[in-house]
Amino acid sequence: MKQSSLRAGPDLAVSSMVPREIDLGAITEAAGQTLERIEGLPVLRVVLLWVVFLAVLLAVFFATR
Repeated sequence: MKQSSLRAGPDLAVSSMVPREIDLGAITEAAGQTLERIEGLPVLRVVLLWVVFLAVLLAVFFATR
């Protein structure tokens, strides 16, 4: 206790990181292919989005009930 010392963490080390492509896996590839198919049919896309929206609302309703 006669002498106090403050010791910070390790010294700064400079490193270089090479950028790489992000691999998001098979699920995103399947979702991308599905979205490409849906883009050709705008009415189906809107109906599908409403169905997903209503499904989420119903899930929240039944989860909080």
